[in-house]
Amino acid sequence: MKEMDLYGRLNGHWRTLITHFPLDGPERREEGEWTFGHALEGRAVIDVWQKAATRATRRREGSDQP
Repeated sequence: MKEMDLYGRLNGHWRTLITHFPLDGPERREEGEWTFGHALEGRAVIDVWQKAATRATRRREGSDQP
């Protein structure tokens, strides 16, 4: 599907650094992970955001340190 090509480059696991700007306190940053893939036999894109990088992600990237 040509429409899916737009999101194809996002497939995989991405490490993120999220900055929170709460109204009632100081800003804070946290690491996370964003995973993209296809669902429904390639007719849909699914994404999952996790607050902290998983041990599997760290191992895949060559660092098993938290």
